Amino acid sequence: MQHSVQILVKKVNDLFICHVPSLSLIIKDKDLDVAIRQANSKISNNLSSNQSFDLTSFIRDRFKKFSVAITVSTLLAIVTYSLLVQIIDHRYLRFERKTIEALNPTPEKQQERIIRFEKKLDELKPYINILKRLNHD
Repeated sequence: MQHSVQILVKKVNDLFICHVPSLSLIIKDKDLDVAIRQANSKISNNLSSNQSFDLTSFIRDRFKKFSVAITVSTLLAIVTYSLLVQIIDHRYLRFERKTIEALNPTPEKQQERIIRFEKKLDELKPYINILKRLNHD
């Protein structure tokens, strides 16, 4: 099978530059014949490797990599979701427990609150006395 490939040759200073745009090849040499032979060699290597390219195995390999990535992503999403559910559930239970404790305190907790309230009243007593005197005047 014969392929037609364009080789562009340009001389810059002492170098011959052979450019094959269709294959993105650039060959530089001081001797034009050597540069063209190298270009032809690379062209034939490139074209023969392209002819032996197996599309089925390429697609199969890509699909395997893709399926592994999808599997890993799915597992990561499941683990993340599970962790978030656990965190939210834990915080909800903690909030529920604190709310129940606040609305239905144990007798010890009620006694603690009364003692704390009495201490606050003792701290505020001078101010309360001032307000009583101002109110009576």
